[in-house]
Amino acid sequence: EEDMGYYRCLANPKDEDEAILGLFPDDLQMIISSQVLGEAIFRLERASSIRIANEDFNNDENGRYVNCRNCVFDLKTCKPMYCDRKSFRFDYCNNADYLNRDISAICFSEYVETSLGYEHSERFLLRIIGNLCCPSIETKNAFFFVGEPNSGKSKLGNVIKDIVGEDAVSSIALHDLGDRFSNSVLSAARINMNMEMSSKPLRNIAAFKTITGRDWAKGEYKSKSLFTFTHHCKLLFAGNRMPELKDPDVTTAFIDRVVLLYFPHSIPRKKWDTRLSEKLLYEKNEIFTLALREMSAIFNRNFLDYKKFQPKKCKRFLEDYERRTTRVPRFFAECCERVSDKKFTTTNDLYKAYLNYYRIKKGDSADKCIFSKTFAQLLGYSSKNVKNKQGNAVKGYYGVKIKKKFRVGADNKEI
Repeated sequence: EEDMGYYRCLANPKDEDEAILGLFPDDLQMIISSQVLGEAIFRLERASSIRIANEDFNNDENGRYVNCRNCVFDLKTCKPMYCDRKSFRFDYCNNADYLNRDISAICFSEYVETSLGYEHSERFLLRIIGNLCCPSIETKNAFFFVGEPNSGKSKLGNVIKDIVGEDAVSSIALHDLGDRFSNSVLSAARINMNMEMSSKPLRNIAAFKTITGRDWAKGEYKSKSLFTFTHHCKLLFAGNRMPELKDPDVTTAFIDRVVLLYFPHSIPRKKWDTRLSEKLLYEKNEIFTLALREMSAIFNRNFLDYKKFQPKKCKRFLEDYERRTTRVPRFFAECCERVSDKKFTTTNDLYKAYLNYYRIKKGDSADKCIFSKTFAQLLGYSSKNVKNKQGNAVKGYYGVKIKKKFRVGADNKEI
């Protein structure tokens, strides 16, 4: 694509056939057989004089240069470059212009205030968008937009898809990443974006780890030979809830790779802006420009660990998710045991042992509430109110006790 200064990937065999057929004169195209076309493609693929290795594309310094519709943006100097782009050998072009002037994105800022509304949320969101627009920046993370329904997650997804370019976006669900033909789709995509994430249990994250780790993988198109490639596709998922994770070991590996943006506000129907998508798309060049400037700031500090500058609300949401899916199940499995229904253990004793096991200095009411709900789910029944020897009502569970070496304070009571 000479006008945009990039090489377009022809991963789909049909696109490949059409492109090569287009090299022949019009009068020959109608009489060229599929056998002759296949032979032409075979010879072109093996012509060493025109071959370019995958690692030779996006020829820059650690992702320093970003291909925009109207220029090349230099993250190091935070300046646009209006130059011949052939030497960069880009294999992509963002579908937005960099605006070399003072700008603001009024509608975007209002959207952030309405849907997010917490400290540093706009800057964090711009950094996520900036990362998705810079394919050479590798952070080994996947991005998740999670929170209340009707909070504008899909509207934001539409803007990101338009900025990156629809042809560069795939939409494979999180639970389907390991399917047989998924890798072939991901090999040609810059972003895999699925805005309707399922909350059903996620049992296998091998493919998720391979993609975020930028590892080698095998791809296959139907009726075609296997091929190998390195994953460069970035992942973005959105939903009302994070998926359940049954295996604590899987959970740790999964959460370590998650960068989460929390959407706490559901917009009432009477306040919906029916033209929101249109307004945000109208500001896409401004959003893109602000996102690249944020990326420039963190690029020059060599500070690309998104976990470290997540807003507090996002960190807290992810920590709560980790407690529900990892910490409480592991505590239950290693520190507790089921016993006769006559045994009763108070919730306070269980929570003290839990805090001690993870060396948490001090819990809080919200954390204890999450612990209690998750513990009840693991047991399969709710807590009961029982009077202790002093006549005070205490909450706890029948049929479970803390193993002796993990007990803290009061011992289990037998009723």
